[in-house]
Amino acid sequence: MGDIVSGPIMVGGDPQTIADRIKDARHDLDLSQAELARILKTSPRMVKRWEHGRNLPGPKYRRLLGAVFGRHPSYFNGGQPK
Repeated sequence: MGDIVSGPIMVGGDPQTIADRIKDARHDLDLSQAELARILKTSPRMVKRWEHGRNLPGPKYRRLLGAVFGRHPSYFNGGQPK
């Protein structure tokens, strides 16, 4: 499971949050939260929590998100876009 956070996690000075990055990447592939959850073998509720900034994906899920979306896993942990 991901880490619990108290508010949106900002990406450096970038106003885009990690939650936004996950949601935007999902929309780019025209996936629903349920479809992404099925691909990642997690629950739609967890994807929703990530996208609302309530939880952060753990290392396992950052790697999987990177593989699904063609991004380096650090992109989903506040790293620079690649």
